[in-house]
Formats: sequence, structure tokens, C-alpha cells
Amino acid sequence: MHRFIIRRIFQALIALFLLSIAIFFTSRLTGSPCDVMLPPEAREADFLLCEQNLKLDSPVWVQYLAWISGVLQGDFGRAFVTGQPVMGLIAERLPNSAMLGLVSVIFTTLVMIPVGILGAVMKDTKFDVVLRVITAIGQALPTFWLGILLMWFFAVQLRWLPVAGMGSWEHFILPVGAMAWSTIASQSRMLRSSMLEVMDSEFVKLARVKGASESSVVFKHSFRNALIPVTTMIGMHFGNIITGAMIAEVVFAWPGLGRLLYEGISTRDFPLIQACVLVVSVITITFNLLVDILYAYIDPRIRYD
Repeated sequence: MHRFIIRRIFQALIALFLLSIAIFFTSRLTGSPCDVMLPPEAREADFLLCEQNLKLDSPVWVQYLAWISGVLQGDFGRAFVTGQPVMGLIAERLPNSAMLGLVSVIFTTLVMIPVGILGAVMKDTKFDVVLRVITAIGQALPTFWLGILLMWFFAVQLRWLPVAGMGSWEHFILPVGAMAWSTIASQSRMLRSSMLEVMDSEFVKLARVKGASESSVVFKHSFRNALIPVTTMIGMHFGNIITGAMIAEVVFAWPGLGRLLYEGISTRDFPLIQACVLVVSVITITFNLLVDILYAYIDPRIRYD
């Protein structure tokens, strides 16, 4: 088990190193930040001075080495537009994203599990057909479109909920609904398939023959054995919440990391873009690593593959 964990940590570090290179170079594909920062009447000399002040006049690989050495010391640099330390901005916004993501994961899990179990237990009934249609629609709806639709109906037309921002528990409802909808749809379908596979296995059939009650077959024998993919799904959802929250944060003006990244992209603020994406990558890889380790504990065959 220790060798498995060490191997996975080593693979995660390699992935982070490669990602840091990709993040740094792709952020520069958006163009020069001086094009955004300077007025239209700026001369060529102004652009040269701007790039010199932002330290963009040296070769790109030299800029990367300077950036990554700072990152390894905990210094992500200063934002081009505001001049504030990037780590301070991230520390200010990250808790807001984490709070929104945590509520989304809890809500998704509480809804996804009963929907998936009911779909498996009531297979091919009218209830199952309705559930499958709803989940198929849920997977097809883009988050930004659903977010705008929810905002228009519940906030603008009915005036039941706040349009945007953050402040009370009511501000969570619309962004969490927009974020969780497609995840509930996809994960409940996966849980249903996993439950059906387990319920059709020989040991479950043997339990029925021995006279086990239907509730025992569903919850004790089937659901427990379907926990491995469920654990993986929840863990992966935790890792992707901040990435997935970006659209919801932009639509609902939620002051989180996703909105900060959007602001960085809009102004071509390289230090801000690089730091936000790297932090999201670290969070995603860390959760995937924890899921892999948990997966290996649950199913020992994984660690020997």
C-alpha cells in the first residue's frame, strides 16, 4: 500500500510540473496585457515601456523560470492591473468558492443517491422512465443557460430570490441549483447502472434465494457494493467544484475564485490567470489522489494493478 501511495504522489507531482508549463505558456496565447492596459492612441514606445515594466521583454523560458521559482517559495507575484499580491486575492476569494462548492456537493449527494437507488429498484417502471427522461434533459442543459433561466424566473419574475451576489443563505439557492443539476443527472444515472449490475450478480441472487428481505438486498448487499463508483464520483465532484463553479460565479456575480479567474482572463493579467489555474489544478489533483488512495483501501485489487 505504501508503494502504491508513493507512486501516485510521484505521478501527481509530475502532472503538476507539466501543468505549470502548459498553464504558463497557454496564458500568453491570449495576447499582450499592454493591449488592454494602454489607451488606443498609445505609441509603440509606450508598449515597449509597458512590457518592460511588466517584465515581459525577456525570453519566455526566462520568465517561466522566474515565475516557477517564485511559486516554489510561495510567491505568485503581483496582479498587473491592481498591483496587489496574487496570493492575497486568492486567499480572499477561495473560501467563497469552497463554501459554494461544499453546499453544492452536499446537495448533489443527498439528491443523487436516492434518485439512483429508486431508478435501479423501479427499473423499467413509469417512474424509472420519467427519471431517465429528466436526467437526460439535465445532462443536456448547459450550466450558464440554466443559470440565466433560473435567475430570470425565480429572481426577476417571481422575486423570490436575490438576483446575484453573496450575503445570506438565499444567495446559495440559484447558483447551487445551476451547478448541481447536471451533476445530479449524470451521477444518478451512473449509480443506477452500478446498482443494477450488482443486483444482477450471483451473490445477490443467492441472498434472495436464502430469503433476505428486499430492503436488505438493496441497502446491505447492493448499495454497499456499489459504493466504490459512488465514492469515486463524489471525490471527483469535490475536485471539480471550483472549476465547475466558474460559470455559476460569473452568471450570479459570486465573488469566488472562478470569477477572479474570469477577471484575470478579461484583462490578460498573466500572474492572476496562472495562479488561479494552478491553484485549481492542485486542488483537483489532490482530490483525485485522495480518491485513488481511498479506492485502493476499498478494493485491494487496485493497488496490485
